[in-house]
Amino acid sequence: MRKFINIIAVSSLFSLVSTVANISQMPVVASKIMLVQETATTKPIFEENNYRFELQSCQRVKEAVTCSFLMSNLGNKDREIDLYGNHNFSDVPRPQNLDYSGNEYMIKDIYIGQQRAGKDSVRSRLIPSIPKKVKVTFELPVEVDKLAVLEVIYRDNNPMTSVMYSPVSKIRFRNVDIVAPNPGTNTRITPTSRRKK
Repeated sequence: MRKFINIIAVSSLFSLVSTVANISQMPVVASKIMLVQETATTKPIFEENNYRFELQSCQRVKEAVTCSFLMSNLGNKDREIDLYGNHNFSDVPRPQNLDYSGNEYMIKDIYIGQQRAGKDSVRSRLIPSIPKKVKVTFELPVEVDKLAVLEVIYRDNNPMTSVMYSPVSKIRFRNVDIVAPNPGTNTRITPTSRRKK
């Protein structure tokens, strides 16, 4: 009888240890799920030539679309960079901006801060680790809600070689959502709309 009771006690102990082990693993599983969710919502980042480009959003108002990204100098000295809009330079390729149906869209304009490229290029001096906002504008049909690739051509104006110009490079963001702006982002509190004390 005593042996039978001991067997039951040992069995219960194993069951308790197994339950505790399963419970202890639950936070680990939850943390992995949270990590996947955070990774999926991370803004696209493109780094090249000691520059960092971080896509913020692409928003539309009817057919007018504006894509915004932050551009940073990862070096330790001031640097100059050129971004090319809808240009006519023979030595610079035109950017390819495509939807998933294979339709191509030309960049209408590029802005770095208040500077505008138009049908040329726009140059900016970047202070190390201080980002500047870039805006790229398009005309897209209203039914296009995603770009397969958003491409911007740039040139680093600080070449380490003896050539006059450094070669051009491409910024590429893939699978870019086109969304309507949040109507609450531009609201301002006027004196008449403030609460009375």
